[in-house]
Parts: sequence; C-alpha cells; structure tokens
Amino acid sequence: MKNKLYLAGLFLPLLCFLAAVGIYEHRQNRAYEIVVPVSGYDPRSLIAGHYILLTIDESRIDCTQFPDKSCPPAGFFEKNYKYFTPERDARPLENLIHEQANTTELVFTVHPGQPPQIKDLLINGKNWKNAR
Repeated sequence: MKNKLYLAGLFLPLLCFLAAVGIYEHRQNRAYEIVVPVSGYDPRSLIAGHYILLTIDESRIDCTQFPDKSCPPAGFFEKNYKYFTPERDARPLENLIHEQANTTELVFTVHPGQPPQIKDLLINGKNWKNAR
C-alpha cells in the first residue's frame, strides 16, 4: 500500500505537468496572428509610464487574415492599446512613429474566445527595433 502511495506521489505531479503542457500546446495550435494598422498615438504617455497609447484604425484592417475571411464584430478590438517600452527606447520609438513616411502596425495573437493580445509593434512591416 505504501509503495502505491509513493508511486502516485511521484507520478501525479508529472502527469499534471504533462497535461498542462498539452493544454497549452492545443491552445497555441488554435491561435492565429493578425496585423492591424494604428493611426495615432499619445506621446504624453511615454513620459508618464514608458508606454505608447496606440489607436486602432479599424477602417484599414485587412479582414482576409481572419479565419472566416470576414471583419471582426464591433468591440473585438479595444479603441486604444498600450505598448510598453524600455525608457531608453521611448524617445527613438516616438520619433519613428511620428514620421509621416512610416506606417505603424500592431501584431496580435488571437486565441478563440479570448481578446487579442499584443505580440509586436511593426514600423514599415519590420519589428520596430530593426526599423531604426
């Protein structure tokens, strides 16, 4: 009887860990990425908390990147998103976004049934750190 309890105590945490990994992998396989243009930002937020407040430009969203090839329903995206950045990168990033020739986009990861999560910020189609 004691040996069975020891075995259960040894393998139960391992089985729970493997189940958690399996659930995570299943969620990741169902997720998809979308790229959404942003039309504005709030430069005051950089100083206040080292983040940029970006506004989604819903009129320019490419709806073909969604699984059913249709635009998301109203309220799918929040009106504004905060993109956090290290203090030393705040001013150069603000300058990149402010330049008229640059296009700014947010990359989101979308899990079914959950709100979109920011994954990256793109300037002219490249990661903002590589766009300088």
